[in-house]
Amino acid sequence: MAKITDMSGAPLQPRPRRFRQQEARRAAKSTDDDEYIPDTELSRIVNDSGVLRLADDVVPSWAIAAQAFFITIPLAILHTFLEWLVYKQFQEDEATLGMIARESTPTAFAVLLVLVYVTHRWSGSWIVQLAMAVGGAVVGGKLVATVTARPALGVMLRTPGMATVWIYFVAQMRLELATLSLAAVGGYYYLGVAK
Repeated sequence: MAKITDMSGAPLQPRPRRFRQQEARRAAKSTDDDEYIPDTELSRIVNDSGVLRLADDVVPSWAIAAQAFFITIPLAILHTFLEWLVYKQFQEDEATLGMIARESTPTAFAVLLVLVYVTHRWSGSWIVQLAMAVGGAVVGGKLVATVTARPALGVMLRTPGMATVWIYFVAQMRLELATLSLAAVGGYYYLGVAK
């Protein structure tokens, strides 16, 4: 036989006689507008609705930090590889992948980790989504302008960071906003830079 317990898990005690009489009077007086729900039925409805489990859905900050860390690893690798490609484009053979990884990856990793932690925590919010869409359009436009207007090594070394941030923003955005952001960059290239 199953034990009947209250919401805290303590066994329910029988109600005193006067409470049972009051419940019987309320049930007899109830109309369509004033219906009485017994406590056991009320607790069952609340438990079945899942309202009390909403507090359990809060993600702890250590989990968000771990997610940010694991998202940052491929972004830092992408940044390092893009920087190496810039050096290769300008035939700077003394810049090896290992040297670039030692010199620029720790700084890029730290900056990207802060950016990812701040934006990933609230990436479901429309405000953050709009901010990433605007930021993605601005960074993407700046990247396109940098690549097409001034192809010098010192200027091109800015592009790996911009490209990495732009890729992260587009990957985190909702599809509609990512499409609009990419269309804005494409329009900027077509109307502004290409002329």
